[in-house]
Amino acid sequence: MKITLNNISPYRMETVGHARTDGKVSGGPKGNYDALTIQSSSRQIQEKTFSEALSKQVVSDARQGAPADKVEAVRRQVEAGTYRIDPYAIASRMLVSGEAFAHG
Repeated sequence: MKITLNNISPYRMETVGHARTDGKVSGGPKGNYDALTIQSSSRQIQEKTFSEALSKQVVSDARQGAPADKVEAVRRQVEAGTYRIDPYAIASRMLVSGEAFAHG
């Protein structure tokens, strides 16, 4: 039996050849053996690794919570109608976090 494993990932699995009752492989390479090839692109592996790391970071941050004084300051701004979201700051932090996870 020959088994080839290249970057194992649950995203894509395919078998080569089909088992027959006489023990020979049909539709695949010549010979009396079974062959299995499991492949995944490096892009899929990177995306999965990044999403898992980001998920762990978000869960960790959520468990720690925000300092009470910061929460109170934001609450007062919301009540006064002066709280503003800075989309550029949010995007910047997302990009910095993404680089840290992608290369770390």
